Amino acid sequence: GNAVLKPELSVLYSFGAVFAPMPGLSMQLGFWPPEYTDMITASTMRQEFQNEFDGLSHNVVRGPTGEVLEIGLFMGNYSGVEAEGLDLNISYVINTENLGRFDMGIDAAKYTKYIFRRFSYEPFDERQGGIGVPDLRLNPHLYWGKGDWGVSLTGYYIASQAQEFGGQMYTISSHFETSLQASYQLPWDAAVSVGAINLTDEEPEIDAALYGFAPFDWTLYNTLGRVIYFRYQQDF
Repeated sequence: GNAVLKPELSVLYSFGAVFAPMPGLSMQLGFWPPEYTDMITASTMRQEFQNEFDGLSHNVVRGPTGEVLEIGLFMGNYSGVEAEGLDLNISYVINTENLGRFDMGIDAAKYTKYIFRRFSYEPFDERQGGIGVPDLRLNPHLYWGKGDWGVSLTGYYIASQAQEFGGQMYTISSHFETSLQASYQLPWDAAVSVGAINLTDEEPEIDAALYGFAPFDWTLYNTLGRVIYFRYQQDF
């Protein structure tokens, strides 16, 4: 543990604007510059090696011949964190008499800045787009509904990431998953749905040389693969 770990403080606020240039079309743009004080984060083996390589404070203990004897990993407070980003939402709805209602759009989140330093005497490290901090995420969607029927097709995109560790550049490829669902509203205040999450059975972006024994970032990806489900919902 870390006996001197302090609570994390943050101030979150955002600015935004909404546009509706034509019937059915809406656009929202937001800017968020959160402020963090003593942000709590977990150290990693890769980061400790990088700090050692850069001549910064680290927790790598080596023996007389250079072999690694111990690596200390702990929860700690970052001295400074500066982040900024943009959110964009675009939605277009079409209502037809014979074909039903169509709703299509996309949600996007973009890091424009993410820099931090562990200690006040260290330089700031620019990290947006680095490993574990993808600078762009997208969620497109397409919904259709008519009467008691509904179908939805959604997507989940994570941008590629790249960062240099110990003089070597590591790159994680971009990632995209799709999910599909069909639903039907029953006449007794109930609904049934059948669908698939990760329809194309995409695997997590793996790099054992970078992540070690757990060869991918568990905060961004999972190993569930394609998941088929059936759901019954009853309202009382």
